[in-house]
Amino acid sequence: QSDFVTPGANTNIVGITPNPANVPDFALKQQQEPSCIVRPGNESYIFCAYNDLRASDLPLVQGDSWMGVSMSNDAGQTWFSRLAPGFLGHPNSLGMGFAADPGVVAIPGNSPGLAILNYIAGFRDSNQGVLAIQRWVEFPQEDQDFWKDENQIYIVADGSDGRFIDKPAFFYLLDPVSQQGTITEQIFVAGETDPVTVTTPTGTLIVAYAVFTGNSGGAKILVRRSFDNGKTWTHALKISEEQNEVTGVSIAAKGQNYVVVYRRRGDNNEPDAIMSALCSNDGNQKCAKGKVIFELCPFDQQASGSTHRTFSFPWAAYDGDRLWAFAADRRFANDSSCTPVSGSPGLFSGKPRIVGMSSLDGKTWVGSVGNESEPFVVAGRAEGFQVMPVALGTKGRVDIAWYDTFREEFFDLPAGNNDLLINDYISDTGLARVFRKADVYMTRLTAECGNDAKAGCTPNIQTPVRVSKFPFAFETNSSIGQEFKAHLPNLRLYASGTLAFNGDFISLATPTSRKLADGKFVSNSLPEVVGSELPGYTNRQDLFVAWGDNRDVHADFTGPNSTTQLPYTPPLNSDANPGGPVVRLEDSAADSDYERPGELVALDEPDDDPTLPSDLSVCVPGSFDFSRSRDSNVYGSLVRDESSLVAPTPTKPLGTIQRMFPLVLTNIDIEGPQDFCLHVVNQPLDHPGNGLASFFQLPSIAPFSEGSEVTLLDVKVPAGSSASRGLFVTTNKGASVITVNAYEDACPATVAGTFGVLVNSVQLSDGALFDPVFCETNDCDPVSLNETHNISLQAPGLQAPVLQAPSFQAPGFQAPSLQAPVLQAPG
Repeated sequence: QSDFVTPGANTNIVGITPNPANVPDFALKQQQEPSCIVRPGNESYIFCAYNDLRASDLPLVQGDSWMGVSMSNDAGQTWFSRLAPGFLGHPNSLGMGFAADPGVVAIPGNSPGLAILNYIAGFRDSNQGVLAIQRWVEFPQEDQDFWKDENQIYIVADGSDGRFIDKPAFFYLLDPVSQQGTITEQIFVAGETDPVTVTTPTGTLIVAYAVFTGNSGGAKILVRRSFDNGKTWTHALKISEEQNEVTGVSIAAKGQNYVVVYRRRGDNNEPDAIMSALCSNDGNQKCAKGKVIFELCPFDQQASGSTHRTFSFPWAAYDGDRLWAFAADRRFANDSSCTPVSGSPGLFSGKPRIVGMSSLDGKTWVGSVGNESEPFVVAGRAEGFQVMPVALGTKGRVDIAWYDTFREEFFDLPAGNNDLLINDYISDTGLARVFRKADVYMTRLTAECGNDAKAGCTPNIQTPVRVSKFPFAFETNSSIGQEFKAHLPNLRLYASGTLAFNGDFISLATPTSRKLADGKFVSNSLPEVVGSELPGYTNRQDLFVAWGDNRDVHADFTGPNSTTQLPYTPPLNSDANPGGPVVRLEDSAADSDYERPGELVALDEPDDDPTLPSDLSVCVPGSFDFSRSRDSNVYGSLVRDESSLVAPTPTKPLGTIQRMFPLVLTNIDIEGPQDFCLHVVNQPLDHPGNGLASFFQLPSIAPFSEGSEVTLLDVKVPAGSSASRGLFVTTNKGASVITVNAYEDACPATVAGTFGVLVNSVQLSDGALFDPVFCETNDCDPVSLNETHNISLQAPGLQAPVLQAPSFQAPGFQAPSLQAPVLQAPG
């Protein structure tokens, strides 16, 4: 158990696919580069997208990589997966050869809200491609469709004119509370004949991306914005146009200003550097020219037969006060120099470390106190390589995760091999090929550094914690054991078993926004907004980490000194091998595109690894099973900040029929049980009478008398475990929002007694967009309601038939015509 977080079990998020039409991963193919979100207001629901090769052997489906998506409604314990719409065999196909580089953002809503997926799609043999948007509507039902995809895909940008779009960064920026309105849409989703009504706060979707302009090696960084949740986009705003290659884009925002952070690759004229451009989302709505944050001694390596591809891409974050930028840099392992390796262009000595700088205003970037011009080191230990950072600001702090070879057991290596690359190698004995293993580590950064933008800022950094965990086995009759699986990033899983690829990024996710007591939303990066938070606010926040992982790959080599990967055989009963031994496919023109070796345009993914005719081998009983020689997956871990209370289904239709809301308490103490107290803070608006919220199921039929409710419940949760309880709610007042608090220690004898330390709270309702504090005190009368919520009546796209209120059609609509029953109607 850690001092600041407790990583949970690692779970393969490439879960089952109940509907075969959504293309299950029967062939056990590769997935990597996840991007995840946690649903605002309900931390049980997690949505992830990733590069997915499950259809790479199915030309009628895709024949290459596409976007995979996974969903969980139990805080990441179980998952359902599928291919995202738009693949070649989908009714709403984009007609593209492949898709890659997902980014997902969450937009809070009136249950439902939205998860919006952004990705590039194109063709392997040309620069033609698009930047696409796919919207997913939260769907509050307890089956595999926790989000449903909209029946439309939106194109943000087109790179067809010899311009290759790469590595987009995706960000959602809420409007300020003082200016925040609502948007109401009717969205048609898959499998539903009627549209879903979605009401969200106003805000701006921002996408920044690199465009490679032909063969010159130069690139532009462009920004586009959407003010209607991704349906339409502004013209591109150019941040930078460099003769150097630029890529690895990341976005963070402070207020209505946001920074676009990116990597500029060095040449004979300019050094490698991490750059930033400050942009305004109000006023002039322009971006300043990119400036250097810090010069970089990069850790770059190409995909090969012995090294996975990785580059020193940056990541930006905001902690509610300062902006932060992080990258992997070689200078800080041994000395501050950046020494080129003779005869190896672009390669430098030294082990990469995760380093960072901060900015108070987005213009001036500083290091630590007394060393303002240099980045600080996030984890300064001598062992291992640290690469590929990702960062996220939450409630006044920044969490950072990365790949790390800290636990690698180094053998005697050829001179210099330990310092240059994360390289696999033949041991000196020549008996086996040895692979470096990599873990995911994370830490937390906090800082209080004053208001001088030019002053250095020394953050407080927690001791790194290992997030990745692997199966553990003990020797017979012994207490000595060891992990018997590992993530080996240099396994050759791509380009038909000739190249290693680990993905270019991993993912951190928490709710990126939270609701205040007045019904408005703010960025969850902000620390407590004193006097404005919902009841039961705490600064605790669980975190979900996801990464590409090769632990499930079962691969071997044809001989002790061989450099040839074993072939891949589709599993029996997969679409590629439906019922028996694999039959060698005939060579065809359709296969020729996949026989090209080596690197692709720009910094795109390695070849998609379809099964080539030369790879297919007849499956002979008693021979090796090669069905898992490509089975890389995306793994995730729920990192607990503290013990917590969640409501997997916080919204249900409320009425005269009693509803049960499940509540789940988790004890992260792995050494002993924990006593908790659950407290129902308030009753429905029509209690006593027709409303009741109680931990006891009886009485279940109105009328309910005062004192019939059970509002205190003791729960003992075993060490490192969870326990569930139910709250039973009946009410005719759809506006009712019930708050349940969880406290440490046992309950007092009465609600007037003393409670322990507050763990956190959940709010339960029918999903209506009501201010809970306001409704409890004012009973939501029509006139007062309009005074507080009239902005919702100005929402674009509000249609009368949805609310069934003819008065909505009248010009000059006045608030008094709004009647309470209208607000309780479906939709």
